[in-house]
Amino acid sequence: MASGLPIIPLQTLLDKHLQSVIAFEITCTGKPTWATCFLLDNKDDTEAEPDPKLLKVRTEDHDSHEALKRLIPEYLLLNHENSWLLKRVQKNHVVVSTKSGTGQASKFYDSILKPLLDHFGFEEGHNYVLHETKSADTIKLLAENGILHDSARGIEQNIILLSGDGGISDIINGLLKDGLPINKQSWVPPVISLIPLGTGNALANSSGIIGPNDNIDLDNLLAMSFFANVIVIDPGPKEFNSDANPLIVCARLLTNEGTELAPLPADNENTSNHSVIYGAVVCSWGLHATLVADSDSQEWRKLGDSRFEAVAKNLLDSPHIYRGLLQIQKFADVGKQTHAIEGNEPLSIDEHGYLLATFCSKLDAKFRVSPQSRPLDGRLMLVHFGPKNDPQEIWRLLGYGDGLADGDPAVTYREVDAFNLRFDEDDKRWRRICVDGHIIQVEKGSQILCHKLDNSFDVVQLRMMNEDG
Repeated sequence: MASGLPIIPLQTLLDKHLQSVIAFEITCTGKPTWATCFLLDNKDDTEAEPDPKLLKVRTEDHDSHEALKRLIPEYLLLNHENSWLLKRVQKNHVVVSTKSGTGQASKFYDSILKPLLDHFGFEEGHNYVLHETKSADTIKLLAENGILHDSARGIEQNIILLSGDGGISDIINGLLKDGLPINKQSWVPPVISLIPLGTGNALANSSGIIGPNDNIDLDNLLAMSFFANVIVIDPGPKEFNSDANPLIVCARLLTNEGTELAPLPADNENTSNHSVIYGAVVCSWGLHATLVADSDSQEWRKLGDSRFEAVAKNLLDSPHIYRGLLQIQKFADVGKQTHAIEGNEPLSIDEHGYLLATFCSKLDAKFRVSPQSRPLDGRLMLVHFGPKNDPQEIWRLLGYGDGLADGDPAVTYREVDAFNLRFDEDDKRWRRICVDGHIIQVEKGSQILCHKLDNSFDVVQLRMMNEDG
């Protein structure tokens, strides 16, 4: 029974071409049976930045449908109930973040995703709604004005998100604009199938959506299977306890490549009207936040994740000493009192070089910032070291771009509940923090609190691969 497609043995596809495989469809249920394989192909040497193409091949014949099904990983089976492809019983959204990373999301949708959806009879405007970002607020407003209301009414939703980490953060912030939903019993969390097209793709690299040694390019995008909760952090300024002095609320979001300031959303659950922003990946100050902020331009983004290394070299020519008071909240604390940071390094608590809290093990394909983190385990890990005058010493502590020097006495690395940070810098350049790629400028003397969302409530769910790949 001929299909007209080129034949490539299943084991060859899994062993040699797995990074290019999008999915399999078992297309024949009789005897013999085979599977159609959908692959990415952007190997066109005649173009500097070739457009990705969707290729179809088929496996060799197999004796039975069930035998073939057992040989194909579930997360790659479009026929499987956990397939990342759209489901007709749900309300479906396809969100294309046009400026994420190097701007490949629109090409990917036009050349890969739409033809795949067309093949399975999913029609734009009928089976799913397409959303292409027009501004930095597009995804957040979609979550606020559409996804939020449907989830609150118990409607199942599937979101195929072509974006980087910022897209996940925007959805979470939109869903939590009024705090946690009042009626948790009726809430159905939207399921996000992330196609990682950002620069660092920390969440995708840490959760197994893309492999630990993959480069971030279109050849390495894989489908996702089972659900896991996305944990969020809230770096909004709040008191740790009732005896603390009221915090100065003066922080704004930097937009348009750092040239404009926008207000942060108010925390409607807090009567003091503190601003609040949520994240799923990282909250940082110091070297990491500055290099993300300084590299936030379309010109730098053309370099992909290598832009961070280029900007870091400039910053390390004259390392800055970041001044501000850091306090952390420990698990053993009673009454949520704050305490000065504890660690092995001989540092002053008001001078810093690198400060980062994260749920993720990796910030990009190579840089393993938190070696002890596991995919979405909900542990907030703090990485900190004090000011260093020698650029080579900083590179050494950061593993020369490969990851944290875990166990080094100069590095404080531990799990925390929260940390409180007061900013004592005169120059606004050194008062920028990073939350999932979003840059926030804090005024001198102001404070922030970064903590885990103290609730077991599922805001969203992320469809991902098994940890063992």
